[in-house]
Amino acid sequence: MNFQRINALTKKELKKTFREPAILFVIFLFPLVFVLTFGASFGGLGGSQPVYNIGVVNMDSGGLSQAFIEALSNTTLLNVHVYADNQTAQNDLSQGKIQAAIIIPADFSQSLASYYAAPNKPSSWVNATVLLYLDKGSVVATQAVPPIIQNVLAAFLNQKAPPSPVNVQIASLIETKPVSAFEFMAPGMFTFASIFLIMMVAQSFTQDRENGMLKRIRTTPITPAEFMASQVLAYMLIAPNSSGACFRCCLFAGL
Repeated sequence: MNFQRINALTKKELKKTFREPAILFVIFLFPLVFVLTFGASFGGLGGSQPVYNIGVVNMDSGGLSQAFIEALSNTTLLNVHVYADNQTAQNDLSQGKIQAAIIIPADFSQSLASYYAAPNKPSSWVNATVLLYLDKGSVVATQAVPPIIQNVLAAFLNQKAPPSPVNVQIASLIETKPVSAFEFMAPGMFTFASIFLIMMVAQSFTQDRENGMLKRIRTTPITPAEFMASQVLAYMLIAPNSSGACFRCCLFAGL
């Protein structure tokens, strides 16, 4: 195998690639158009209002607890999932399926009934504690969810100022399995890069055949192994540029 021939063919392929505007568009601008289009289609772009998935475990059999759950569901910031037991909600919280879990105690309706009976007499209230479990890995959720629940509870009680018969207490910060940006984006990036490079190599071979380059190469002493080795080396240098462009576009689009 003659490395001088491989080097010459590699340089030829690199020069041909970077001297053609169409190829440069495919390498650098196509990923940007691709990511922006899909980001806009699936809602990855723009400043849309965040929605937090929360789980609710209702241990109270009274009707006021159901009304409180409906008040939470009517909030545009919360997507409420009702669970039959605490263990199932904790499992989904630890897996990152929800950002918070609310445990409504058994004396919730009794506490609200005592408040409605004597709103100006705190000594006669039955105090209840709503336990709130939060996703430790979501900094935004830990800061945003508790005030939202407090505001919904205050509006539900028609209460403008404390004290309140129901106390919202953060029971624990659950640590979910962290997923890095690389783990989140790597499968799609590798798949896209593979298809992308196959398309580019196929296009290069097609162009060489159409303009007669392959016929001229066959008249030289270059062996098939040397030709394929030069193609591998050339696209090993081109691949980081195209993959890097895709990655930068993904970061730019916030996907």
